[in-house]
Amino acid sequence: MAPSISLSISLARPNFVISGTDPVLPVTSGLQLQLDGKDTDTLTQDVPGRVRLWADKSPGGKDALQNTAANQPFVDATGLNGRQSLRGAGSQWMVTGLNLNSIIGGTGIMSYFMVWKAPPNFSVFRGIMGAFQLSPTVSRFSMRYNTAGSNEFGWGSVFENLSTPNSPNINDNVYTSFIASGGGPGFSIWNNGVSRVVSHPYSYSANTKPVQLFNTPLNTSPNSIWVGNIGEFLIYDRAVTNGERLQIESYFQEKWGL
Repeated sequence: MAPSISLSISLARPNFVISGTDPVLPVTSGLQLQLDGKDTDTLTQDVPGRVRLWADKSPGGKDALQNTAANQPFVDATGLNGRQSLRGAGSQWMVTGLNLNSIIGGTGIMSYFMVWKAPPNFSVFRGIMGAFQLSPTVSRFSMRYNTAGSNEFGWGSVFENLSTPNSPNINDNVYTSFIASGGGPGFSIWNNGVSRVVSHPYSYSANTKPVQLFNTPLNTSPNSIWVGNIGEFLIYDRAVTNGERLQIESYFQEKWGL
């Protein structure tokens, strides 16, 4: 009788669970927004290839919307490291159903994470995402980039500019982690897992403007609107721990091949 051979192989990975072809987001406590460009089921396309609604996968259901066809972002099947993402070409943006005041009030304590692609050359700052409360008090929430060599972050009272060599290079696939722990403890930033800003102090006033994607919106100039790709965007209503940040970054690395 031929011998019986049994082989068991474990594909388990640390920090996240494999489900189909993509990992499951490992940190969901406090999750207020999850927009996933790889998930075609979350993309409403009245015109094929143009996204009118990008459905929020978090329990809050704060979908991103753009009803004007000319301003709807494009579906880019392979544009972000061979993965499907959404692409702006300079006149596309979306408005989410989320404003920061509804989740953090005036505390200024929150976290966000984004997968994006730095586009080819342009010298002006273009807004990847943001919300600006300019009156009666200023409260900034933004991420901008220009290929002259700067990746700029606005939070509360502060603009933080990461100039070359700290800024991502053009055509890079990037994952950014931003954690704000409070005015005194400050905010911290990582690009592709590398610490860029540690505990920058700030003051924060409540921000009631809706969060936009592909635009800050710092102003309405066409030059301010994003030219490039967004793969995934997460917002939490708390400062995630460093261990949780590493879990989320591992999830991004697996899912987006980074």
